[in-house]
Amino acid sequence: MLLWWLLLLGLWAGSLYALVAFGLVLTRAVRGFVNFAHAAVVVAAAYSTYAVMKWTEGGLSVGIAVGVLVGCGIALVSERLVFRLLYLKGTSPSGLMLVSLGLLIVVENVIALCFGDQRVAMPVDVQAVSVLGARLTVTQIVAIAASALLFVCLAALFQTRLGVRIRAVANDVDLAATCGLRVDHVILFATVISGMTGALAGILWALDNDLTPAMGFRPLLYGLVGAIVGGFRGMAGALLGGLFVGLIGCCALWILPTQWQDGIVFVILVAFLLLRPEGFFGRQGKKASV
Repeated sequence: MLLWWLLLLGLWAGSLYALVAFGLVLTRAVRGFVNFAHAAVVVAAAYSTYAVMKWTEGGLSVGIAVGVLVGCGIALVSERLVFRLLYLKGTSPSGLMLVSLGLLIVVENVIALCFGDQRVAMPVDVQAVSVLGARLTVTQIVAIAASALLFVCLAALFQTRLGVRIRAVANDVDLAATCGLRVDHVILFATVISGMTGALAGILWALDNDLTPAMGFRPLLYGLVGAIVGGFRGMAGALLGGLFVGLIGCCALWILPTQWQDGIVFVILVAFLLLRPEGFFGRQGKKASV
């Protein structure tokens, strides 16, 4: 029974890590760097939802809508006013990555100034239900279902003309521009999608965990490991990698103490970097697909 509960818990955590991983994969595909500021989207969306529910008459649905809008807004502002300008000036991917880390620190400090450093919790009534004998909260079940539905919608989206254009930019920006694609507009659409997945991951995570200004760092690191495990190769890689990390991290608790969870995940990371650096779906080469 304990193993079954850990499997369900791993499915919940893995589905959220997969959402974060997909946002990282998408940004790297169209901009060529790992965006640590994705964690700023996660934490800002969670705190925006908390603020709406705590300080206004808005319920959870209104809070989620506001949180997603704030998360997408931060992603768009970062892309348009920071990353795009630095990219046009020829800043290297490692430079962009360091700038994204700085943006994350700035957002965390702004949130700490507005809300304080103390832990807070979403004002929701979390109820537990039994799933074949294992106890999960309603919000965890909703998170699993919402993540699955979102990935189905994203899979459908990437079969449309917009999805084809995003894949074209991800494969070769210069060739896409030569073929007449408005690369800037395509990147903005990809940024919105990335911001939405990160915002929803942050909100769903916060429904079952305390909020702190640094709360986005753990989903970011686990999502990054999931993206690496998936080879930074699109939606399938992000989904499989995130689920793999979540399941292994939680199921390891069956035989190891809780404090070993982070260590196990990073043992997985080192193992993949040494034995299969291209990940599950990756292949040797410089380009990434979405």
